[in-house]
Amino acid sequence: PTTGPNPRLPDDVVLPPDITSTLGFLSYLPHSPCLHFLEACGGAGMAALVAAQRFAAKAISTDITERSTLCARFTARLNQLSDFEARCGDTFE
Repeated sequence: PTTGPNPRLPDDVVLPPDITSTLGFLSYLPHSPCLHFLEACGGAGMAALVAAQRFAAKAISTDITERSTLCARFTARLNQLSDFEARCGDTFE
């Protein structure tokens, strides 16, 4: 069920980027420049998107869900980030 006190979210749900856990995670990103940044199981790719914008020459985000990958690509295009790549696939394969 998707309603009630404990709703089950769809398997391909994309969480909003401004939730507390994401903002906390982003606060741990490095501030020094790097050549490559990889975010595994990145969902909508917020860490890699921030890295591409602020300190990484190339940033890649991977996630198993196509919907999250498409969301990450869309956000990169909106922000004109050419040094960002979103890949869809199973991290364990």
